[in-house]
Amino acid sequence: YFPDSPTELLFVDLGADYVGFHLYLHDAARYLGVPLVILRSKRTVLDTMLAEGQWPHFGHPYCHENLHQPLDDYMLAHSADDIAVLRGGRLTERAASGKRNETRFLVVERMERYKYFQPLYFSDKETSGKLLEEAGLPAWDGYSRGLCRPACRICPGQKPAAYAAIRASF
Repeated sequence: YFPDSPTELLFVDLGADYVGFHLYLHDAARYLGVPLVILRSKRTVLDTMLAEGQWPHFGHPYCHENLHQPLDDYMLAHSADDIAVLRGGRLTERAASGKRNETRFLVVERMERYKYFQPLYFSDKETSGKLLEEAGLPAWDGYSRGLCRPACRICPGQKPAAYAAIRASF
């Protein structure tokens, strides 16, 4: 989508990522020919949970601040006119929450000056997977183990099938 623009692959390490996920990111960055930039939260998700004294509630996940703050800080170091954030996300994933966009562009209220672009927003999961596979992009092996998304392995928002895969693999 932006062939002449400098590109980076950003990842926020929350301290509760799936074993081997960092290696996948390394391989994906090499395949794409872009640098991998690993950002870190001031506290791990486990540190945050211990400080809160309770599991994050999926309806209001206090742990998302661990993800958003390092990413927002990194973006704020760049002019909103100079960057676009290319991210995953599909309408079918958002439909359950009632949040829908009319375009592939997403507005994040706390970062409203920045552009978030979701190229596969109107695609279904099967078609999206085929597009990425046909492009030769390395796939995360967690999907083949039954995991549904590369969230924290301790996320209370995991689906029952993902918990079964987590139990079997980890």
